[in-house]
Amino acid sequence: GHSMGGMVASYFNEFLAAQGHATDVITLGSPLQGTTMFDYGIGEAANDMEWQGPFATALVEKMRENRHGVRYYHIAFRNDNLVVPFEAALTGADPSREIVLDDVGHLSTLFSRCVAEIIVTWLAELHSPLEGRNLCQIDLGSPAPDTRCAVQ
Repeated sequence: GHSMGGMVASYFNEFLAAQGHATDVITLGSPLQGTTMFDYGIGEAANDMEWQGPFATALVEKMRENRHGVRYYHIAFRNDNLVVPFEAALTGADPSREIVLDDVGHLSTLFSRCVAEIIVTWLAELHSPLEGRNLCQIDLGSPAPDTRCAVQ
């Protein structure tokens, strides 16, 4: 899930879903630990995104407990102007599944070849009942000359 979609997917998985409902969750620039920009939003959902507020803290604690054994994958963007600080998009639970990108912002992630390549790589590594089936082929083609993927 992108942005709040990643929070919703993670919340559903940790608080509402039955065990085994989801095996993997990928978040892109999701304010899992909240954001200092929350006060620009309107309503309860914006309040839930308060930087290290009660909702975000409870969510990240549950994700770190990982009672269902779900593999969480997180991508954060150093130039994200909505998830501030950008580290809020990470839980620290499994650094091998957390990536920080330069030169990608909160909205540009949706059009980033680099982000697409990371997601495709993660999806290819997952074990699923569909493994071995060629359901679709993703051809990302050759990268545009100005494409930069600085992973840190």
